Amino acid sequence: MSLFPSKREGNELTGRNTDRVNSDLELVKGVAKQEVATLSLGYLVELHRNMFVEALKRLLRAPIDTFINSLAIALAFVLPALFYLLMANIQQLGEGWDGSPKISLYLAPEINTDKLNDLKKEVAKIAAIKKATYISADDGLALLQRRVGITGVVSELGFNPLPGVLQLEVKDDVPHNELHVLTEGFEKLSGVERAKFDKQWVKRLLAIVGLLEQSSKVLAILLGLAIWLVINNTVGLCIAARKNEIQVVKLVGGTDGFIMLPFLYMGIIYGVAGACLAVVILWLVLVAIMPPIMNLIGLYTSAFKLIVPGGTMFFVLLLSGFILGILGALVSCYKYLREFSSR
Repeated sequence: MSLFPSKREGNELTGRNTDRVNSDLELVKGVAKQEVATLSLGYLVELHRNMFVEALKRLLRAPIDTFINSLAIALAFVLPALFYLLMANIQQLGEGWDGSPKISLYLAPEINTDKLNDLKKEVAKIAAIKKATYISADDGLALLQRRVGITGVVSELGFNPLPGVLQLEVKDDVPHNELHVLTEGFEKLSGVERAKFDKQWVKRLLAIVGLLEQSSKVLAILLGLAIWLVINNTVGLCIAARKNEIQVVKLVGGTDGFIMLPFLYMGIIYGVAGACLAVVILWLVLVAIMPPIMNLIGLYTSAFKLIVPGGTMFFVLLLSGFILGILGALVSCYKYLREFSSR
């Protein structure tokens, strides 16, 4: 037996060693790539954290100016948000009207019991009428006193100024145009001084909702543009104030992206801070005006729940502030950096 491997055995041994070395090299390359990726991700996270902290420090060095700019942005957010809340509550008030449509027949003072019974029988023959309820003048006055609290005024008058009312509840499937025809026909009946369709105000409210909806869209666009301009101008002034610092960074190899980062975070902070402040202002406004609003609405319906700012509105305001902030800062950075590069 030979102590030395044959040529064929030597080739096989060399091949196995080569495969092992290649496998080890691939393993080393994979580990190196993973370490580089980890280092790159860690570096990016640390870079963005430092830039955010730097932007926050710059804003806190001038707290009054920062608060005034944030307040201006917040007020621009508050106006369309208030429009939206007003529109949503009016729409709910109209659609959530308790009960079926009603027609009120205001009776003549001289009407007696026989004429009233004849009127009820005549009204009951109409297929569109579901129910007729008589409210005497005294009952109507008592109801008005409970809702509004005008006992002293009535006592000074010395008489009851309200007429008796025959309230007709209409079936839900009756179209509006037929209701108007019925109302006009009831006014011609004997003993009826005036007939009124009690849901006419709902139609007017819903028409106002349509107007408010279009107005709120236009207002939101205009005020969104105003927010963008405020952030754009504010960030632009900060960039101009650090012109020399930016030029030094560019001389030592700093990229435009590196230079822009703190100013982009500055725009985001302004937008988000303005949105948060807007939510606070909205709640303060609602707390101030909610009692008289609820008293007014209580005169028309009891089944009403006021729509207030919730999580969805807060998220929309935050997202809008973030987008407008970063867009305003981005345009401002691009404009000023291009000016610096051209000089």
